[in-house]
Amino acid sequence: MTMRLMTRTSARVAGVVGMLLACGAAQAGPPVLDRVPENAGMVFAVQTLGRFQAAKKMLADTLQEPMTEGPLGVLDSVMALKGLNAEGSAAVAFLPGPDGKIDFDAAQAPAVFIVPVSDYKAFVAGMGGQPTGITEFTIDQEGGVKGFAKDLGGGYAALAETRALVEGFKGDGGHGAANDKMLGATGQAVADSADLMFICNLPVLEPNLRQGLESMQEEMKNVAAASPQEMGSAIAMLDGISTGILRDGQSAVIGMAAKESGFHVDLAAQFKEGSPTAGYFAAKGAATGLLSRLPNKPYLVAMAIDTSAPSIKKFFKAASEFAIAAQGAEANPGMMGSMLKSIDSMDGMSFEWGSVPSLMGSGFFTNTLAYIKTSKAADYTAAMQQAFTDLNGKTVQGFEYQTAYTKDAKDVAGVKVDEWSMRMIGDPNDPNAQQMQMVTMALFGPQGGPGGFIAPAEGGVVATYSKNSAMMEEGLKAAKGGEGLGADPGIKMVGAMLPADRTLEAYVGVKHILDMVSGIGIIQVQVPEDLAPIGISGSLNQGGARFAWFVPRQVVETLRQLGGPQGGDDGMDGGGEQ
Repeated sequence: MTMRLMTRTSARVAGVVGMLLACGAAQAGPPVLDRVPENAGMVFAVQTLGRFQAAKKMLADTLQEPMTEGPLGVLDSVMALKGLNAEGSAAVAFLPGPDGKIDFDAAQAPAVFIVPVSDYKAFVAGMGGQPTGITEFTIDQEGGVKGFAKDLGGGYAALAETRALVEGFKGDGGHGAANDKMLGATGQAVADSADLMFICNLPVLEPNLRQGLESMQEEMKNVAAASPQEMGSAIAMLDGISTGILRDGQSAVIGMAAKESGFHVDLAAQFKEGSPTAGYFAAKGAATGLLSRLPNKPYLVAMAIDTSAPSIKKFFKAASEFAIAAQGAEANPGMMGSMLKSIDSMDGMSFEWGSVPSLMGSGFFTNTLAYIKTSKAADYTAAMQQAFTDLNGKTVQGFEYQTAYTKDAKDVAGVKVDEWSMRMIGDPNDPNAQQMQMVTMALFGPQGGPGGFIAPAEGGVVATYSKNSAMMEEGLKAAKGGEGLGADPGIKMVGAMLPADRTLEAYVGVKHILDMVSGIGIIQVQVPEDLAPIGISGSLNQGGARFAWFVPRQVVETLRQLGGPQGGDDGMDGGGEQ
């Protein structure tokens, strides 16, 4: 019940909702959606107000931060009202005006609050309203939040800041089926596992989206006038994405939930059935097994992507072709061309950015390797060799590329491996180029660019990003199968919290990152030995895309230590003055 406070900016609304992660087990979508009309452009919905309030306490306890100011204080006042059904579902529906657009900048929010009540008369009486007809009310918070209310029947009340909105709002049931259709399979999957949802009905929001995109395009064109090479491809990409969204978009959903083990955030988009964009997202994924082809060792980031489905191959081909076209004369046909040639035979890839014992001079990526799943390993390595050959000596955006590829350069554990390297040489008189070369040295060490080994392996290809024979041997052994990195307890625990049938999954090794930076004195933090990673997944199927995050609660508690002492306090007991 933020009312007037929610109208200040839509960003503040999103921020508040982001903090209010609800807790509970998976269940059906919020029942209140049956009362939300089909012309609602944006909807916030919660499973129950009780869990919504419990979420605030969970976050406050985890972060050791009080949450009693602003809209959260209004929520406290509403929850204290008699006649409110704390176990009921609630929603905020933003409605378009006569011109078809939602006026998010209006002095009074174009939103109707659908509130669950067990006793409507007691509820409005607690706010100073009358029990019949449309009544004016005041919530005693921050000088008083005023509005109008009416009884919808069936255990719900409608509240808004203007009489006209309440008066024109029917709030009758029977809209659940239409809203389920709008959400689509992907949105419904999020609804079934979330306790709090933020829904965008894209066709209803089309006028707002078009206006916002046109404004963004104008700003980018102004920037491009000063630096056309850098911005040309970005503008082309924005045009392509916006065209797809406006033409094919059906709904976008953010879902949030929390358990004792950690916090969940889902982002999903559903596209119209039969549309070109929906065609890219038509198959389930199986990325999880690819992590088992990587060595089980400390990692900063580990990821896997399943590219075996024809629709996924089509998506990557289209993206590569678009990138080449957007770069124009500056395109890099060697690397892009190799990707286009190899994607048909490439069924997936897993990547492990290993922890670096010492950052001083070794390079961030010197302990990194990849496994490429392919039935045509020889074709893949040949494509890579051709790509490096084509790129050698070329100048792209002011950098000359010096590349090399040597067949059968070395024997590693009885396997002949190829050796590759790539350096970017900038103009010595260009300070930006010199800065870029410093960055590449920080990433890849004294060699000044990526380089390593590549060779056929069990079921595919193994590639390292430094000339480290021991690491290459580990990669060749892991590629033979078994549990590999997939056996890591933290990855197994977090993976179980992510949606099934994943096309993409990635894990951020928070423990190993903190151990690394603590070891060189950048920070000082107590890192639990069993600290699990942050998990991220992508599911691209049934005409929609779903991206999910899971952050273990222990990670939040550990990262909170990075806030440091405040006001002389150690920041751990929340007792110091700010």
